[in-house]
Amino acid sequence: MHFPTVSIITVNHNGARFLADLFDSISGLDYPAGKIQTIMVDNNSADNSCTMVNTRYPWVNIISMDKNYGYAQGNNAGFNHSTGDFIALINNDCVVDRKWLIEMIKSVTMEGRPVKAGAAASKVLFFYRYIILEFITCGPSLRFLDVSIKNGQKSGSLGVCYLEENLCKSIRFLKNCRPDTRDRDGTITSWLVSDKALIAIPVADPDNEIEIKIQSYSSSSITGMQVRIPAKTPDNVIHSGNTPDGKSAVVFKIKKNDFVFCADLINSCGIEVNRSFYARDRGSDSIDSGQFDREEEIFAPSGSSLLISRKMIEETGGFDRSFFTYYEDMDLFWRARLKGWNIYFSPGSIVRHHHCGTGVEWSPSFTYYVLRNRVLSIFKCGWFTLFIRSYFAFLAAAVIALAGCLRLILTGRRCSRPDIPIRARIIFEFFYLLPKNIFARLKIRRSRKVADSGIKKWAIEF
Repeated sequence: MHFPTVSIITVNHNGARFLADLFDSISGLDYPAGKIQTIMVDNNSADNSCTMVNTRYPWVNIISMDKNYGYAQGNNAGFNHSTGDFIALINNDCVVDRKWLIEMIKSVTMEGRPVKAGAAASKVLFFYRYIILEFITCGPSLRFLDVSIKNGQKSGSLGVCYLEENLCKSIRFLKNCRPDTRDRDGTITSWLVSDKALIAIPVADPDNEIEIKIQSYSSSSITGMQVRIPAKTPDNVIHSGNTPDGKSAVVFKIKKNDFVFCADLINSCGIEVNRSFYARDRGSDSIDSGQFDREEEIFAPSGSSLLISRKMIEETGGFDRSFFTYYEDMDLFWRARLKGWNIYFSPGSIVRHHHCGTGVEWSPSFTYYVLRNRVLSIFKCGWFTLFIRSYFAFLAAAVIALAGCLRLILTGRRCSRPDIPIRARIIFEFFYLLPKNIFARLKIRRSRKVADSGIKKWAIEF
């Protein structure tokens, strides 16, 4: 096949602990090394990232920024220094498969593709493989204060996060679970777990058994709780009985021979949108059982791993730097779709991702950019009625949240809604952000080649 030149760009901010795995995997790609340019844009890291990469991976071109410009502007800096016919973006906390790049190239260059085949998305899996556990509570919801795991020399916990192993962020609460409390930076500190809840435990070291400790508020709340492996039959109960010594904790083990029931969990198979243009990752937190093994067109790729044609970037423009991070991929590819570009999902392009390896999901920063940037992208790219509906829905949600919090305070209860001041901040910022982006909106809407009906067809129910 023809191998076009490709520039691989990763944006880094204090991610030194992930970079060796990433660049080792890039060095082993099934693609001619002479056709690849690798760029790391470093957003003023303080963890020796640049020195480590310069010493161990001299073939990586390092662009050092004077401050943290975020994902959007960081990648734009990489675009300006890139020379490839195609540009591949990869998060710094990922590891790529040998065929990661060549499969995306095939998706956009294969015979029969439209002239405007502009981008491709990988199948992004969570970094570890998982053993899925089902919790039988036979009663009201349980409140888990902490879930701690030991897997050989590797350990992690919701209560104390060992960043070098990242296991605390890798526990996935899949079904019949919801966050209960969070600390100030947005980290979930307790969960409410209902009957038949499914929790996925990462297997970091397959050569050692896993010891799991679950702590609750009281011994009575978890007395008699059973834990089973749903995929294992018929003898699938691995914990049953009272708490040890009447303490409010249970401890049980998963044996090595049970690791045959491990599964890969999907992080993203591209981005899908609903009719209100909320975006989510396709297939997120589902077991990878082949349901996304078909190459197909999608609305947009996830920013964690994708390939973009240089021609598309030249026509559409890069990321909007004011987005900083989150929803910048939606904004870019919405603009690209309005220009008539096609985006594909490439299931043979496999990536393993630590997910929020250098950030905290639903932290104040995460919440701010997700809420603000969604409405801003709709204002720039969407039809007017969609923006009006989204804007007033945002205002109504803020008022309802504030009223609910005041009601709790007046009745002497504690209100834990850190999103309220964030929503208030966004409302005031819109007074200058929307006028500031009016010319961008006019340019995008007037130059579009695809009618809004062509965008609306991608909206699904969720």
